[in-house]
Amino acid sequence: MHGVSEPAGAGSPLQPTDVGSRVSIRFRRDDGLLADVVGDLVALDDTELRLRRRDGAVITVPRTLVLATRRVPASMRDILALEELSGRTWPARHETWLGRWWLRAAGGFSARADASRLLGDPDRPVAEAFDAVRAWYRDHGVEPQLRLVAGSRFEAAAAAAGFRPATTILVLAAPIARVRSRIAERSARFGGWAEPDAGGRVGVVRTAVVRLESRPWPGWLAMFRGGTASHAADLLATPRQVVFAAVEHAGDVLAIGRGARDEDWVELSAVEVRPTARRQGLAHRIIDAILGWAGGLGALRVFLEVAEANGPARSLYAQLGFTEHHRYRWWRPAEGADQPKIDAG
Repeated sequence: MHGVSEPAGAGSPLQPTDVGSRVSIRFRRDDGLLADVVGDLVALDDTELRLRRRDGAVITVPRTLVLATRRVPASMRDILALEELSGRTWPARHETWLGRWWLRAAGGFSARADASRLLGDPDRPVAEAFDAVRAWYRDHGVEPQLRLVAGSRFEAAAAAAGFRPATTILVLAAPIARVRSRIAERSARFGGWAEPDAGGRVGVVRTAVVRLESRPWPGWLAMFRGGTASHAADLLATPRQVVFAAVEHAGDVLAIGRGARDEDWVELSAVEVRPTARRQGLAHRIIDAILGWAGGLGALRVFLEVAEANGPARSLYAQLGFTEHHRYRWWRPAEGADQPKIDAG
């Protein structure tokens, strides 16, 4: 089983903050018989709730007929679908497909953009497919790297082909409504910026305006990964619906973030806060602004990636209502598996 199943029966009814969650509903039909439906919760109010099934059909159920509800964990099908979607929101410069193996390269810019995603069967025998992966990455001048979700049926074959697991990355997800509600609860305790105090730290004030742009500007790029990835500006702006956010003060960028919307998801990435401006709630401001932008475009759910070893970031996102959707590991040639790349965003 992937993820965690959370019951939501009479003692834990669905709330507006659950919109965007995958749920199972048991209800009594008009003819008195019981029925179950599973889908994404797209709306609910005091009288009814609406679910969108996998086939796209939207089912409306009066709340008076609902007998039980349950939040449904992500299936492997859901996991692989999000893996493919996240490749579109974090693009690569070069790519090709070997059946359902997606080979991606970006010249070493980012592990996420420089790894193959094994989303299904290759178009040739598996051993030959791994040989093709090595050859393709050699032609593109980067080390071959695999991104395998936990429990992938290709793990044994990858090991046999000379790859070894390295860093574990968690993919966290949440309904946008839940995250924005959590941020709103904390907004009274967080501010924005003020002039630095005697210790050099930025003080608290009550407002922080977030700048949103469709492309990264010099100040944003100067803060992203310490200014080491300014060459990737065009790549970061590739998705059709993308936004770059920042809190600025007196010409300085204090916090940044990036959002990319695809289907009903938005990817949250590149959230960084200047050390002297931390613990002021600026990350919350950035996240809320990006989710507001994405929600306005129809997104219902948000996901992000964080290293399993990054305890502070995991704690921050847990407080905002994120839970683990799935996890994956980088698999690299045995000689390089002990030196993993970890994306900062």
